[in-house]
Amino acid sequence: MFNRHVPDSFVLGVDSGGTKCDAILVQPDGVVIGMGHCDVHTAAFPIGEGGRHKTAIHTAIRQALAGRVFKRLKVISVGNGLSRAKILPPELTMPITLEQLSESQPVLSLTPDGVGIVALAGTGAHVSGRNRQGVFVSLDGIGPYLGDFGGAFFIGLQAVRAAIMSSWHPRHKTSLVPAVNRACRKLAGKPRNVDLIGFVSDHPDRWKIASLACLVDEEAERGDRVSIRILQHAAKCMAEVAFDVVDSLGARNAALPLFGVGGVATRSRIFWEHLCSAICEFAPRLLPARVCLPPAACCALYAFSDRPLAERETIKANLCASIKNF
Repeated sequence: MFNRHVPDSFVLGVDSGGTKCDAILVQPDGVVIGMGHCDVHTAAFPIGEGGRHKTAIHTAIRQALAGRVFKRLKVISVGNGLSRAKILPPELTMPITLEQLSESQPVLSLTPDGVGIVALAGTGAHVSGRNRQGVFVSLDGIGPYLGDFGGAFFIGLQAVRAAIMSSWHPRHKTSLVPAVNRACRKLAGKPRNVDLIGFVSDHPDRWKIASLACLVDEEAERGDRVSIRILQHAAKCMAEVAFDVVDSLGARNAALPLFGVGGVATRSRIFWEHLCSAICEFAPRLLPARVCLPPAACCALYAFSDRPLAERETIKANLCASIKNF
């Protein structure tokens, strides 16, 4: 299967998250030549593993490599403490260097000096940062039932709660009800009625709850007050975590980038605007920027962090231009 030889010095960035796994193959000049994707919505994986299941990771990597063989390959994967065997497909016999990073490290490598604050709101959530003295702090990311404040699971669970409470009193009335009921019927595999309390009590895989976050954003954009409050609450909770990170770094008056990463942060206008507004109250000099590059692309860019700045900028420009083809 893997028999088409090409030069070495290629990099594979891998992002295995709660709902999907992406892999991006980059050649030495930064040009993207391959991409792979496996979505847990279209595959059945054990509860809780999602995009970190080895089948998801192997599928994405195989798609990205598309049969290419290298003299050497560098693989950069965002952490989660996965074993080498779980990340790399067994048929890959070429020499491979594997490095696992925290989810914020590749994002911070987008800056010349590797400093800034990263607010990651995807399926889960955490806030990390590094100051100019090299101190690194990362908080939350402790899972859907203990934390992940501001993530899609956090928002999706509130959507179910809001749908249940909608009939309690006119002040709770929300347009989320039909959308949440339809989605949960489909997720539960029941063509007719679904008991929302029973659905959540059965502890469905977290991607199922997280998938409801997009419904909240849609209804919020249509003006539903309950949906808007959910997003504002999620943003406020993440801002509380951000305060702890920023204050611990002594960066409340620092002019550092504030990177928004993950589906919630990059796709929900209301969430992002409210998060930035809340953070601005205690750190007014932070510079907000949503990262629209896939995390796997940031992983690939990290592999070039030891190059001179001018060369890194050229590689980054090549990657940003070529990824559009995929």
